[in-house]
Amino acid sequence: MKHFLLATAVAVLIGSISTPATSATYTAVVSQLQPNHETMDCIFFRLSGVTDISPASPGDWFAIPRNSDGAMETFAVLLASRTKANMPVTVYTTSAMACGYAQAVSVIM
Repeated sequence: MKHFLLATAVAVLIGSISTPATSATYTAVVSQLQPNHETMDCIFFRLSGVTDISPASPGDWFAIPRNSDGAMETFAVLLASRTKANMPVTVYTTSAMACGYAQAVSVIM
């Protein structure tokens, strides 16, 4: 009986963990990073070898709104990938756009 209750509790816990509903996932090294822009309040970056971004984005740039939760922590991850040259990041996007580009909703190193 205890084993059944434990298995049920674990199944409920695993099922309740939320992950972002992504439309696309990209894994590569950060090739360019633009932390500021004159008129847009976003952090912009490109991934090496990634040219086709979903949702359709003008060019091959991703954007993160500066006012989004965890934006500065995400910038630190991107900067570490850029300076370490061989440390890829995984970027998750949805259909959301930010500053006219595909919004990176999650970045993991």
